[in-house]
Amino acid sequence: MQVLCQKSNSSEGADKISCSICGQAFQIFWERSSQTERAAQMETVMAAIAEHHQGNDSHRAHPHTGFLVPGWSGLTKFSAAALLGGAQSWSI
Repeated sequence: MQVLCQKSNSSEGADKISCSICGQAFQIFWERSSQTERAAQMETVMAAIAEHHQGNDSHRAHPHTGFLVPGWSGLTKFSAAALLGGAQSWSI
């Protein structure tokens, strides 16, 4: 299952998480709606967000555009998570 993560100005609200290192908030868009699948994927999403901080502890370590977890090298139009999050082809 893929998840689209996009920076957010607020960590409050449904489907939002915060980086455990710098506190940067992210809006997340799930490919599937099952709570069980989401819970299973959450650890992977949090690890991917933390990996941005290799050598940089500031919020600037995160991509300015959205990113997919797990990573995706194909066209955005073929990613269900990106489509659900309204991502443009240039934004990932």
